[in-house]
Amino acid sequence: MAVYLSHRKAWQTIVDRQLDHAIILEDDFVLDRSIHSAIENISTLKQPWQLIKLAAYKDRNREIAFTKPLADEQHLVIHKKLMSGCCATAVSFEGAKALLKATATFGRPVDCDLQHVWETGVYGYSLLPYPVSQPDNAQSDIRDRSTKVKKSFWRRKKQQLHSALLNTKYTKQFVKAQQVPNKKKGAAAPLLPIKNH
Repeated sequence: MAVYLSHRKAWQTIVDRQLDHAIILEDDFVLDRSIHSAIENISTLKQPWQLIKLAAYKDRNREIAFTKPLADEQHLVIHKKLMSGCCATAVSFEGAKALLKATATFGRPVDCDLQHVWETGVYGYSLLPYPVSQPDNAQSDIRDRSTKVKKSFWRRKKQQLHSALLNTKYTKQFVKAQQVPNKKKGAAAPLLPIKNH
């Protein structure tokens, strides 16, 4: 719970100070020298964005649904499912406002909530190659997710299927929005509204 509250405090700071965006780092990170390019690429993005992952939990990979080349051989990507972990995340002013509103009450780890775009209304990118990593020997205060939670097998499978279907639906909408040209020359596709389902 303390980790989640720390993230909410960072989001509140972004809103209170009216920052365009900020990079939120947890205490277990290693910066790559490409962080300078990442900061520059994020600062010069012309399209609206809410959240950009700058690291992935245990450097895991996922299939990519959309990619946009940036300067210095970096890419802004949409994974078929947002990467887990919150070691390093860029959050925009609009993203921080939406996250604060959506997470006034919470019951999952922060990175799990970020993957539920249909609940938060916050769409996430990743910036590759990641400019931040977690050391292999990093000790976490958070319980390892491999620990078994006593929950009905079928109830859990139903929740997983429901989440997978919603994730697929909203990721497809997000990717489609990237490919829709705005009538104004050079304008990016707008952020998608979240529909109740």
